[in-house]
Amino acid sequence: AEKLYERAVRLYSVENMARRQKDIYTDIIRLKKQKGRRGVLICGAYGRGNSGDEAILQAIVSTVQEIDPLMPITVMTRKPRETETLHFVRGDAAPFLVISADREMELYGRYEETAYFVRMMKLNGHKDITFYELDGFNHGDMAEPAHLLLLKYIRGRESGKRQ
Repeated sequence: AEKLYERAVRLYSVENMARRQKDIYTDIIRLKKQKGRRGVLICGAYGRGNSGDEAILQAIVSTVQEIDPLMPITVMTRKPRETETLHFVRGDAAPFLVISADREMELYGRYEETAYFVRMMKLNGHKDITFYELDGFNHGDMAEPAHLLLLKYIRGRESGKRQ
Protein backbone atom coordinates (compact mmCIF):
# COMPACT_ATOMS: atom_id res chain seq x y z
CA ALA A 1 0.00 0.00 0.00
CA GLU A 2 2.89 2.35 0.75
CA LYS A 3 4.37 1.96 -2.76
CA LEU A 4 0.97 2.62 -4.31
CA TYR A 5 0.59 5.80 -2.22
CA GLU A 6 4.09 7.00 -3.23
CA ARG A 7 3.33 6.36 -6.90
CA ALA A 8 -0.01 8.17 -6.70
CA VAL A 9 1.60 11.17 -5.02
CA ARG A 10 4.36 11.22 -7.65
CA LEU A 11 2.06 10.84 -10.68
CA TYR A 12 -0.95 12.84 -9.55
CA SER A 13 0.56 15.65 -7.53
CA VAL A 14 -0.39 19.23 -8.33
CA GLU A 15 3.18 19.87 -9.47
CA ASN A 16 3.17 16.91 -11.86
CA MET A 17 -0.23 17.85 -13.31
CA ALA A 18 0.94 21.45 -13.79
CA ARG A 19 4.08 20.22 -15.56
CA ARG A 20 2.00 18.02 -17.89
CA GLN A 21 -0.32 20.92 -18.73
CA LYS A 22 2.67 23.14 -19.47
CA ASP A 23 4.11 20.43 -21.76
CA ILE A 24 0.78 20.20 -23.61
CA TYR A 25 0.66 23.97 -24.20
CA THR A 26 4.30 23.97 -25.29
CA ASP A 27 3.51 21.25 -27.84
CA ILE A 28 0.49 23.20 -29.13
CA ILE A 29 2.60 26.32 -29.62
CA ARG A 30 5.30 24.27 -31.38
CA LEU A 31 2.73 22.73 -33.73
CA LYS A 32 1.28 26.15 -34.62
CA LYS A 33 4.75 27.33 -35.63
CA GLN A 34 5.23 24.33 -37.94
CA LYS A 35 2.78 25.30 -40.65
CA GLY A 36 2.44 22.94 -43.58
CA ARG A 37 3.98 19.99 -41.78
CA ARG A 38 3.32 16.77 -43.74
CA GLY A 39 4.82 14.13 -41.48
CA VAL A 40 6.14 10.68 -42.31
CA LEU A 41 4.79 8.18 -44.86
CA ILE A 42 5.59 4.51 -44.22
CA CYS A 43 5.15 1.99 -47.05
CA GLY A 44 5.36 -1.77 -46.70
CA ALA A 45 3.33 -4.97 -46.51
CA TYR A 46 1.18 -3.77 -43.63
CA GLY A 47 -2.48 -4.55 -42.97
CA ARG A 48 -2.28 -8.08 -44.35
CA GLY A 49 -2.43 -9.94 -41.04
CA ASN A 50 1.26 -10.89 -40.89
CA SER A 51 2.32 -10.49 -37.27
CA GLY A 52 6.00 -10.08 -38.23
CA ASP A 53 5.24 -7.15 -40.55
CA GLU A 54 2.97 -5.60 -37.92
CA ALA A 55 5.75 -5.92 -35.31
CA ILE A 56 8.20 -4.19 -37.67
CA LEU A 57 5.67 -1.41 -38.26
CA GLN A 58 5.15 -0.98 -34.53
CA ALA A 59 8.93 -0.68 -34.03
CA ILE A 60 9.17 1.97 -36.78
CA VAL A 61 6.21 3.95 -35.36
CA SER A 62 7.63 3.76 -31.83
CA THR A 63 11.03 5.00 -32.99
CA VAL A 64 9.53 7.94 -34.91
CA GLN A 65 7.39 8.85 -31.89
CA GLU A 66 10.41 8.70 -29.57
CA ILE A 67 12.22 11.17 -31.84
CA ASP A 68 9.19 13.44 -32.27
CA PRO A 69 5.96 12.56 -30.40
CA LEU A 70 3.98 15.07 -32.48
CA MET A 71 5.11 13.82 -35.90
CA PRO A 72 2.10 12.93 -38.08
CA ILE A 73 2.52 9.35 -39.30
CA THR A 74 0.71 7.90 -42.33
CA VAL A 75 0.96 4.20 -43.20
CA MET A 76 0.16 2.78 -46.62
CA THR A 77 -1.91 -0.29 -45.83
CA ARG A 78 -4.54 -2.59 -47.28
CA LYS A 79 -6.71 -2.12 -44.18
CA PRO A 80 -6.50 1.57 -43.16
CA ARG A 81 -9.03 1.44 -40.30
CA GLU A 82 -7.42 -1.62 -38.73
CA THR A 83 -3.93 -0.15 -39.03
CA GLU A 84 -5.12 3.17 -37.54
CA THR A 85 -6.61 1.31 -34.58
CA LEU A 86 -3.65 -0.99 -33.97
CA HIS A 87 -0.85 1.54 -34.37
CA PHE A 88 -2.53 4.92 -33.73
CA VAL A 89 -1.47 6.31 -37.11
CA ARG A 90 -3.25 7.70 -40.16
CA GLY A 91 -4.28 5.22 -42.82
CA ASP A 92 -4.96 7.72 -45.59
CA ALA A 93 -2.25 8.70 -48.02
CA ALA A 94 -0.40 11.94 -48.58
CA PRO A 95 1.10 12.71 -52.02
CA PHE A 96 3.88 10.27 -52.75
CA LEU A 97 6.48 8.99 -55.19
CA VAL A 98 6.89 5.34 -56.27
CA ILE A 99 10.09 4.21 -58.01
CA SER A 100 10.70 0.78 -59.54
CA ALA A 101 13.66 -0.79 -61.27
CA ASP A 102 13.45 -1.86 -64.92
CA ARG A 103 10.64 -4.42 -65.19
CA GLU A 104 12.96 -6.80 -67.10
CA MET A 105 15.70 -6.50 -64.47
CA GLU A 106 13.64 -6.22 -61.28
CA LEU A 107 13.01 -9.13 -58.94
CA TYR A 108 10.41 -11.44 -60.48
CA GLY A 109 6.94 -9.92 -60.19
CA ARG A 110 8.08 -6.85 -58.23
CA TYR A 111 7.47 -4.33 -61.01
CA GLU A 112 4.00 -5.75 -61.73
CA GLU A 113 3.12 -5.69 -58.03
CA THR A 114 4.27 -2.06 -57.77
CA ALA A 115 2.40 -1.00 -60.92
CA TYR A 116 -0.74 -2.75 -59.62
CA PHE A 117 -0.44 -0.90 -56.31
CA VAL A 118 -0.18 2.47 -58.12
CA ARG A 119 -3.17 1.60 -60.33
CA MET A 120 -5.32 0.57 -57.35
CA MET A 121 -4.43 3.78 -55.51
CA LYS A 122 -5.51 5.83 -58.53
CA LEU A 123 -8.71 3.81 -58.99
CA ASN A 124 -9.53 4.41 -55.33
CA GLY A 125 -9.29 8.17 -55.74
CA HIS A 126 -5.66 8.95 -54.91
CA LYS A 127 -4.73 11.41 -57.67
CA ASP A 128 -1.41 12.68 -56.33
CA ILE A 129 0.91 9.75 -57.00
CA THR A 130 4.00 9.78 -59.22
CA PHE A 131 5.43 6.53 -60.60
CA TYR A 132 8.81 6.01 -62.29
CA GLU A 133 10.36 2.92 -63.85
CA LEU A 134 14.16 3.18 -64.01
CA ASP A 135 15.08 1.67 -67.39
CA GLY A 136 18.41 -0.16 -67.33
CA PHE A 137 18.63 -0.45 -63.54
CA ASN A 138 18.09 -3.58 -61.47
CA HIS A 139 16.85 -3.70 -57.89
CA GLY A 140 20.35 -3.41 -56.40
CA ASP A 141 21.61 -0.65 -58.70
CA MET A 142 18.67 1.72 -58.58
CA ALA A 143 19.46 3.54 -55.31
CA GLU A 144 21.52 6.41 -56.76
CA PRO A 145 19.15 7.39 -59.60
CA ALA A 146 16.18 6.87 -57.27
CA HIS A 147 17.69 9.28 -54.73
CA LEU A 148 18.14 11.90 -57.45
CA LEU A 149 14.48 11.51 -58.47
CA LEU A 150 13.42 11.73 -54.84
CA LEU A 151 15.37 14.97 -54.33
CA LYS A 152 13.83 16.45 -57.49
CA TYR A 153 10.36 15.39 -56.29
CA ILE A 154 10.86 16.94 -52.83
CA ARG A 155 12.28 20.19 -54.26
CA GLY A 156 9.33 20.38 -56.66
CA ARG A 157 6.92 19.95 -53.75
CA GLU A 158 8.68 22.61 -51.72
CA SER A 159 8.48 25.09 -54.60
CA GLY A 160 4.82 24.23 -55.23
CA LYS A 161 5.41 22.47 -58.56
CA ARG A 162 3.95 19.02 -59.11
CA GLN A 163 6.49 16.64 -60.69
